[in-house]
Amino acid sequence: MIFTLIGMVVLGVGIAGMASLLFRVLGRRAPGGLLALVAGLGMFGFVLWNDYTWFARTRDVLPGHVQVARTFSEPSPLQPWSYLLAPVHRFSAVNTATTQRNEALPGLVLAEIYLVARYQPSISHWQLYDCQTPRRADVSNVEDLNPAAQATIDWHPLAAGDALREIVCRNAAPPS
Repeated sequence: MIFTLIGMVVLGVGIAGMASLLFRVLGRRAPGGLLALVAGLGMFGFVLWNDYTWFARTRDVLPGHVQVARTFSEPSPLQPWSYLLAPVHRFSAVNTATTQRNEALPGLVLAEIYLVARYQPSISHWQLYDCQTPRRADVSNVEDLNPAAQATIDWHPLAAGDALREIVCRNAAPPS
């Protein structure tokens, strides 16, 4: 966030400097307040660009085996324009290269899920998805997952068309 603030200020000073230079080249004096207005508009434009392109720029650098499943947009009272069109500030993705099936647990798929939020560290954790029944469970110790442990799993119901579950079940590798 500090780099955004620094970039915004540097851009504002640069735009005001270029406008001032343009007026000097033209041999005219800049009207009062115009340089501040131009700098402010440039900084505002930078903030809008940075907010509204963050998700696309982040998604575009993800490896091919990481698929975005869900995005979350939230309006903010500090950005009233976001009530018209809120920018994406967080998303969840699936690492399809690490999904695993187990012959002893048919229909269940283990997947690595990434939770990515702007200005926060990304979180990676494992979840178990049931491809036959719409439900999922958080798994803390992947190595201890076995058929006997299935009775102790804390399942969470999901909507039938849950995007994470759909991607996990569609891309799961066959049992090894």
